[in-house]
Amino acid sequence: MDHIGGPSYEQQKAAPPRTFTRAAPNTLSVPTDPQPPPKPPRTRQRADPATETRPATALSPFSAEYRFARHEELSMASDSTAPTKPFPGLRKTARRGPPPVPYLREEQRYCTRCRIVKPYRAHIVERFFFNFCEAAWAFTTYTFATLVGFVASHADIDIDAQIIVIIALSALFMSFTAALVIAHARQIMIGQTTVELMHIRGLKERDSAMLARVFSLWEMGAKKRTRARWDAEWGSPDREGNLWWQGSTRAEWVSVMGESWIGWIFPIGRGPSNGMDYVPNPRFDSEGRPRPREQWPEELR
Repeated sequence: MDHIGGPSYEQQKAAPPRTFTRAAPNTLSVPTDPQPPPKPPRTRQRADPATETRPATALSPFSAEYRFARHEELSMASDSTAPTKPFPGLRKTARRGPPPVPYLREEQRYCTRCRIVKPYRAHIVERFFFNFCEAAWAFTTYTFATLVGFVASHADIDIDAQIIVIIALSALFMSFTAALVIAHARQIMIGQTTVELMHIRGLKERDSAMLARVFSLWEMGAKKRTRARWDAEWGSPDREGNLWWQGSTRAEWVSVMGESWIGWIFPIGRGPSNGMDYVPNPRFDSEGRPRPREQWPEELR
């Protein structure tokens, strides 16, 4: 009978037993490795700065990294003359240095998420949001007033606890929406959206930081005069120093809310602006950089 895979178990020969011998003690020698030679100290040769070449990191002008790096560079350049502590010698030479950022260039309006160049002021949604705040304020005011009147006229009966809760909530949201109406009405009249308001607020904070470095805490009059001197040179940040200032609060209000008072209250009709085209302030240059008063058009100085 043929077997697959070799002979059967009975036909296999038994392997001889393995024997082990123990070495005599003290006869085992382990070779020792020789000590490696000491390494010479590493010396670094410095290249000549005149001939040293570094790899250039080219950033796309439409990338967020380019805009951030450029803004930081310009901001640091404008802050290079700022002192680190109060120094009387700089009280007459301290100046406002708005960052010369070209806000109208395409790389400043490029959206990294949508990957498109946004139109001017693409974030503006002032009119209908203002109408919404007005309606919310009117509703919460009506709710608060009617419930308070009901409670006052029925003082002799038990008032449901839910009415008290609704009165408290309506008072809270009435105050909140009233603050929104006042704040956005002011922003419309000075030609600023929330994003632009935050930017101009940052410029004002830089002015305050500069004044705090140059003047002492109690020199309020000197700070006020210095700020007035800066406004005379660059214009007020809220008006002449605003890229989208149109010259008057009336013009700003009409450009957003329209001529008809009905559109000021209800979301009816369309304003004069199409939301795409805006005329920049002529006090800025063609790329949106702020200019001192001496470089403004003659009729605006």
